[in-house]
Amino acid sequence: MHNFKIDGLIIIDKPKGLTSHDVVEKIRNLFPKVKVGHTGTLDPLATGILLVCIGKATKLSQILVKYSKEYVAEIELGYETDTLDSYGEIVKRLSKDELSSRLENININNIKEKNKIIVVKNFKSYHKSLKKVLDSFVGEIDQVPPIYSAIKLKGKELYKIARKNEKVEIKPKKVKIYKIQLIDTIKNSILKIKVNCSSGTYIRALARDIGIKLKTYATLTNLVRTRIGNYKIEDSYKLEQLENLALMKRI
Repeated sequence: MHNFKIDGLIIIDKPKGLTSHDVVEKIRNLFPKVKVGHTGTLDPLATGILLVCIGKATKLSQILVKYSKEYVAEIELGYETDTLDSYGEIVKRLSKDELSSRLENININNIKEKNKIIVVKNFKSYHKSLKKVLDSFVGEIDQVPPIYSAIKLKGKELYKIARKNEKVEIKPKKVKIYKIQLIDTIKNSILKIKVNCSSGTYIRALARDIGIKLKTYATLTNLVRTRIGNYKIEDSYKLEQLENLALMKRI
């Protein structure tokens, strides 16, 4: 804990398992006499860039929160959870056979089950079909946010409503997908993608909607935020690094 004052922006590489609020609290403990806030929530599942404003820089938070984002995500096909990520409870699931059948029905050919892994004989056809589905999301789209989110409805956060099992109608909102790229397929039922998008885009919801277009279910299993505006993950600090720098008063 330090009593010196500081104003500025710190690029943090948030570790998995912590909320964005957890990160802010850790930094507040390092600098108890200054204001601290972040500019865009990352779910506990996610790692990557979290912009933390300190002192007078907190006045910039409303500007920084609007910057575009870049993510690398892994999406597993065949099941869906209540939170739309792997931290939630599974609410919908397909067998491997049924998943293969549904993928075949969207012209992803030559898929069969072998040792509980989906085997694709014709990778060119498979990737071409996946790319076509992903490309259909580029542009301005209507996205229904996850029920487990901090979005407010009539002054109450949606996740609090979800925990009480209350049924509500969540209206879609406009978001923009600037670019979406298929990086790889893992065991052919896990898609690894890179997404460039507007602020306010939920990658969990995007995963769900990709599953719908593939006529299956889908769940986000890994997420890294690699860029916010021009701030890149390569320029970020781990929390441990920040704590060490604070101890040496080099921030």
